[in-house]
Amino acid sequence: MSFSKSTFGGIRKVTQRTLRFHLGLVVFNVLYFFSLGHAEDPDLSQLPAKLSYGVGVDIGQAIQGRQVRLAALLRGIQDVLEDRVPLKELPDAADKDAYARGCKYAENMKKAGTAVDFAALKAGIEDALTGTPRLTQDEIFRARAANAGTALPQQQN
Repeated sequence: MSFSKSTFGGIRKVTQRTLRFHLGLVVFNVLYFFSLGHAEDPDLSQLPAKLSYGVGVDIGQAIQGRQVRLAALLRGIQDVLEDRVPLKELPDAADKDAYARGCKYAENMKKAGTAVDFAALKAGIEDALTGTPRLTQDEIFRARAANAGTALPQQQN
């Protein structure tokens, strides 16, 4: 079997286009991740932010110790919450998995009718992954109970 120069040239062009495409996706994801920045200090004094933070902590704990790409996960969450068309092309299987997880988490939040403060949610995920939560489990539990209309006894000092 012999190949002509034009055959190799065609293969080279296809390979170069594919590499440029994947490089473009990687650059896009890196820029997107940095545009999100590290979670600033969201105002966690309001109930919706506390609830979103608590959901973020739950997600962070669920993915802790797993090789989940945080930027892709957050992008999936944000795309579904903002009703954007989901990405079809991602650089590799790890990004696809993380993005799909994020989409699924956000779909569940939307089905539950949860109003989401994305900055607080992101902070909760990051804080759970680093082990430095800004709210205690009791504060999160009380916020959830207040949202459900359940009165909790006050802690005794």
